[in-house]
Amino acid sequence: MDIYVSLDLIDIEKALEIASKVVRAGIRHLEVGTPLIKSRGISAVTTVKKRFPGITLFADMKIVDTGRLEASMAFDAGADIVSVLGVASDNTISEALDSARDRGKTILVDMIGSKEPVERAVEVRKIGVKMICFHTGIDEGTIAENMKLLRDAKNRLVNVLVGAAGGITVDTITRIKPYVDFVHVGRAITKANDPYSSAVAFIKAAEDL
Repeated sequence: MDIYVSLDLIDIEKALEIASKVVRAGIRHLEVGTPLIKSRGISAVTTVKKRFPGITLFADMKIVDTGRLEASMAFDAGADIVSVLGVASDNTISEALDSARDRGKTILVDMIGSKEPVERAVEVRKIGVKMICFHTGIDEGTIAENMKLLRDAKNRLVNVLVGAAGGITVDTITRIKPYVDFVHVGRAITKANDPYSSAVAFIKAAEDL
């Protein structure tokens, strides 16, 4: 299981400080969160990638239109993976996928806000999406409250990396481990008193699976 640490902050220096601690702990996947991109612009992606060139960098763009243009911006800034919302049109997702293929990169489709997330995930899989995240937003609750959704998704999505986001804790990983290939962890690490130790605990939980 891959752990993406979500840098959902607006202060780039604070984000880099936390990133340094979790990378030192062994984290190999970082997310430049939507708040950070909105606060600092696409340059936030470049800044994080230059500081940590060996990690896999996910830019949480949450694209909903102009798929090729916005995905290309993030990829060219240094992102390895870029998110498009599942509520976006098929054309937008296809355009973003074309940008990713041109660069040997990856599109993640984020199902936040989808009324029928598993059904929509099956549809975008047919378009060519290989990475899908089932995401419960901060304003809604936590992904652990909807285990049936993750079970259904894993059963129906073939040759797709299935992920989860939304209030992930170490205990959550134990519960969802049969159904996901990756998780996005935010507050449990970034707001911890000791992000390094928190990251170590998550890594150990994932390795014990």
